[in-house]
Amino acid sequence: MAAAAVTAKLTVMDSVAENLGMDSNDLIDKTKKKKRRSRSRSREREDRRRKEEKEKKIKLEKEEKEKKEKENGAPKALPVPPLIAKEDAIESTDALQSAAAAAHQLELKKKLDEGQEAVMLSQQENMTIKGAEARHLVMQKLMKNRSESVVLLLRNMVGPDDVDEELQADIEQECGNYGKVEHVIIYKEQQEDETVIVKIFVEFEKFDQVKLAKDGLHNRFFSGRKVVATVYDQELYDNNDLSG
Repeated sequence: MAAAAVTAKLTVMDSVAENLGMDSNDLIDKTKKKKRRSRSRSREREDRRRKEEKEKKIKLEKEEKEKKEKENGAPKALPVPPLIAKEDAIESTDALQSAAAAAHQLELKKKLDEGQEAVMLSQQENMTIKGAEARHLVMQKLMKNRSESVVLLLRNMVGPDDVDEELQADIEQECGNYGKVEHVIIYKEQQEDETVIVKIFVEFEKFDQVKLAKDGLHNRFFSGRKVVATVYDQELYDNNDLSG
């Protein structure tokens, strides 16, 4: 049966070749060449397809590799701090300013109480101190009039060699007879002729007490010396100027 099919095929090809005016063998060769070209083109297309798939695979692998390298090498993102609302920022600033002002006021009060440093009247007016006793102290300071000083200056009461640890206690005790003594300063001052005199500054609570002490101590004798008592300028005293 196969032989019959081949024979029939050859017969058909002879008939086609005769119609085309060609030899049947030439037609067979031409058909074979055509088939070979068709197979060759199919192989080329298959090769191109495989090549394109291979290139595509290589490209994808390269992109994946670069992506991993970028992720591993890139610095970690830092957490973003929470935003502070404008109103909260203003409140925080006000709180810090209030705390600083309160600390400054307490420092002024401490210096005022201990007599370590003169406090200006403008600073005293801005002080806000809690407690009845503290308020009373501040009011006493604020009520000082520049013409009504609370500081008494004693001259010629002692000489430079008479200054010792007990002198201040003696001054406080003596002047305490005229009122409440807030502070005592014993100051040695060198004169132009290089002699040294002793000036004693006594700070009272009230101006009336200074007047009593001045009237009671002026021209009195103390250890054989005639005391000279005067009311000292308040502004000079507040500015630590003891040269007056």
